[in-house]
Amino acid sequence: MRWKSKTRTPPSFRFPEGGKIVMERLNRRWARAKLSKLGWGRFRWSRPLGGPIKNATVVRVGPWAVGRGARNAPT
Repeated sequence: MRWKSKTRTPPSFRFPEGGKIVMERLNRRWARAKLSKLGWGRFRWSRPLGGPIKNATVVRVGPWAVGRGARNAPT
């Protein structure tokens, strides 16, 4: 087991209000998200959403990246 360290863990913050996050597709590869108190941020659309957005996490790995969590649609 490893404990988290300030030097190893990249800076990140979470937006838990899924209903307030607006996502807009720009083209086949890119999209943008409007996050409260941060504004619009562009990210690469890597896979389709499985349902409504639950949360978003912004992580700094080189440039800032947006990770989004979605609730899976019932099958």
